[in-house]
Amino acid sequence: MDLSQVPPLMPAARLSPGMVAMVPDVAAEQLDRIGRSRHRYEAELSLLALCESLDENMPTEFTSASADLNTANILMLVIEHLVQTPSPSVLGLLMVAADLGPVPSRRMAAEAARQLKAAGVQPPRWAHAAPLKMLRAWGHGDRVPDEHSLGVVFSYGHREHGFVVPFAGDDLGFQRLKQVWVQTPELVDQSRAAVRELPRLRSVNYHEELDDTNVLDRLREVLETGPEASTEGRPDFRVRTYLLHLRARQLAAALGEPDVEASYDLILADSIERGEHAIPAPAPTGYRIRLTLEGSRPQTWRRIALGNDVTLLKLHEIVQWAFEWQNVDLYSFAAHEMEDDDPDPVPGARLSYTRLGSLLRRPGTSIAYLYGDRNPWLVTIESEDAFVPDPNVKYPRLIEVGGGVPGEPGEADYVDEVDLRDAGIGSAGTGSR
Repeated sequence: MDLSQVPPLMPAARLSPGMVAMVPDVAAEQLDRIGRSRHRYEAELSLLALCESLDENMPTEFTSASADLNTANILMLVIEHLVQTPSPSVLGLLMVAADLGPVPSRRMAAEAARQLKAAGVQPPRWAHAAPLKMLRAWGHGDRVPDEHSLGVVFSYGHREHGFVVPFAGDDLGFQRLKQVWVQTPELVDQSRAAVRELPRLRSVNYHEELDDTNVLDRLREVLETGPEASTEGRPDFRVRTYLLHLRARQLAAALGEPDVEASYDLILADSIERGEHAIPAPAPTGYRIRLTLEGSRPQTWRRIALGNDVTLLKLHEIVQWAFEWQNVDLYSFAAHEMEDDDPDPVPGARLSYTRLGSLLRRPGTSIAYLYGDRNPWLVTIESEDAFVPDPNVKYPRLIEVGGGVPGEPGEADYVDEVDLRDAGIGSAGTGSR
């Protein structure tokens, strides 16, 4: 088999010798468990248990992204080992691994499964994805404080199971996961009965029955935003999010809705794009950017040097500082998915972890910043250069200034509607100068 297009992310030398040595045993044990499966759900739980075991054995100082990366690497080494002796059970395992786990190992498993099928290997009957149906769901919460819970029961190929998902609003107003429980329908129903017995205060707390669309919307928000920040290391429920994410994607497919993304995939993709796990480790990268206030006369712009790890949330603060705005109005970012695409708004849930370096990948590329609800200002943020930051210099640094100090949105004449394409977003060298 040729899996050269999806190689392991890190050489085996970057994994501990003990982890590399256990790959054959892990592969054999997982194949044995999968071989005894009689239903797709049983196989999913088996693979989920493996991922949880791997995560528990990661060094405690690992971040969630580092743990996901190493989990993906071990799974990919297991896949490489298994495909040397293809069989229906191996194909069944690959089909499950193509749906469950970090995105790099999912992609490798999907490609390996495709090649085995092309070679004539037939999967076990249970390995095919089962039809998903939501049987019932409820939501409960307190608006003060901003804490909520979601309960949902699915029928998956006639196997019923459910989730109870507590989540809470953070300082930015985004809903973050506090826990994920995989439970029997009876326990989900008991949880619903328990929360319905809690004291009711008008306009403060609520209990409601939910339909498929309501459930999908809430799962989409909490999965994209990610877990609540923890002072005790990686959240212990994080790996169970893999299965919750799979059910959300299946529900979206059943409803004909767009796919559901998860923060753990987006963060991992961002860190891989930046080369943070390459050997040797890349030098720290700073960025020299130009902020151009579109439509300003005379043209108003700022040139700024940024240090490492600037998220879009931090970049918002920098833009406000550069133009001496008071952060009193709505704002948003827009970026392009592909080079020739029109820019799309970046969901607010991603601002706290999407880093500028993952969007401005080379000089000449740009993103947009909108500030204001009515008559907004449009700022083109263009990458001019990358450099190695000086550890003795404090960033951000304002390097050069053009034009005066603009007022808050609406204080100056400006267009009623903004077309992001006017700023040449995503096209190297076409932004206003």
